[in-house]
Amino acid sequence: PSLALENLELGMHGAHQMKNASLAIAAVQELVDKGFVVQEKHIRKGIAATRFPGRFEVLRRSPDVIIDGAHTPEGMRLLVLSGVPGKAYEPPEWTELGAPDPTAG
Repeated sequence: PSLALENLELGMHGAHQMKNASLAIAAVQELVDKGFVVQEKHIRKGIAATRFPGRFEVLRRSPDVIIDGAHTPEGMRLLVLSGVPGKAYEPPEWTELGAPDPTAG
């Protein structure tokens, strides 16, 4: 049988995290298909407990201060689309920090 988990609680914010959770669940499905025993409650607990410091991490509220280690154009696009948890979407104001590209001339 295929895993189909409804009302899944995600431990990380961002619309793209559902896609990431789906990929993790698909990997678990492969293990189950190969004979591993995995209970649904353990999948739910693992997805809900997933944290990745520095990925859409809310450091402070009022004003909202969020850090994210987005390092690709796609990651930046998803970050901008994510908005702030629990608030209506507002375009972000941000500061980019990073190391210089060693290959740039």
